[in-house]
Amino acid sequence: MKVFKFHILAILLLTFQVTFAQLEFKAEVSKNKLGVNQRFKIEFIVNKQGADNFIPPSFTNFKIVGGPSSSVNQSWINGKSSYSQAYIYIIQPKKMG
Repeated sequence: MKVFKFHILAILLLTFQVTFAQLEFKAEVSKNKLGVNQRFKIEFIVNKQGADNFIPPSFTNFKIVGGPSSSVNQSWINGKSSYSQAYIYIIQPKKMG
């Protein structure tokens, strides 16, 4: 009976470990330098499901030309699952600097 309880406890702990996996967030830009009136893409990527409540920055010094658009990537490789969700904006600076 003790062995059975231990197995149940181990399964529950593993489930919680997967559920509370660390959230990873990153932002990527398509260009580091811009000319006058050029645009660039900024992509916000989250690696965990349930990140639908993403709130983007205000972009106060930028004009949003395109977006937001989103993409989802889910895969299983060698028994390991991975998930990522991206929010993509095309923005243009309002002034030089």
